[in-house]
Amino acid sequence: MGPIEEIRVVRLGMLVKDISAELAGFISRRFHCRMLPTDTLPLPAEGWDPGREQHQAEALLDCLAASGPAPGCFLLGVTERDLWLPGMNYVFGAAQPHGRVAVISLARLREEFYGRPADPLLFLLRAVKEGVHELGHNLGLGHCGNLRCIMFFSNALTDTDRKGPGFCDWCRDVLDGGQRVALTEGPFGD
Repeated sequence: MGPIEEIRVVRLGMLVKDISAELAGFISRRFHCRMLPTDTLPLPAEGWDPGREQHQAEALLDCLAASGPAPGCFLLGVTERDLWLPGMNYVFGAAQPHGRVAVISLARLREEFYGRPADPLLFLLRAVKEGVHELGHNLGLGHCGNLRCIMFFSNALTDTDRKGPGFCDWCRDVLDGGQRVALTEGPFGD
């Protein structure tokens, strides 16, 4: 899956538990690319909606893009903030299609969000799945109809948990061939 040469995980604000190094390791192995040291950016004031207690995902994508990723480098933002996109109550993450920036929210990936006991391994697996999914959008993949494919749309956490950690054969073929498929405009979110 050669289109990604380097990935940098960027913490957006403070993280309750910093999983960026573990996340970076899993994702770099999935894409067979070099991992750059983790970076931190402050959360932008733009996009915060106090009434919703959520951050508009596009504002975080804009913040990442403004940081000027180097050519060939993809940025994966990680935040504790709950995210939303227009027309959606919440998203687990978002990405600029054919861009080089993506973001995931850790808020709803934790069992504690739903009043259940913490499960650190499940939490990390969910974060990896969402990170790989959003980077898949950066590479030009849309949502896949295969329930087990990492590119399946996660409408709820049960969808994320059901997905495998990798791409289905069709999505892998598209990525291995270096093809970019046509996507609709605007950020993709799950």
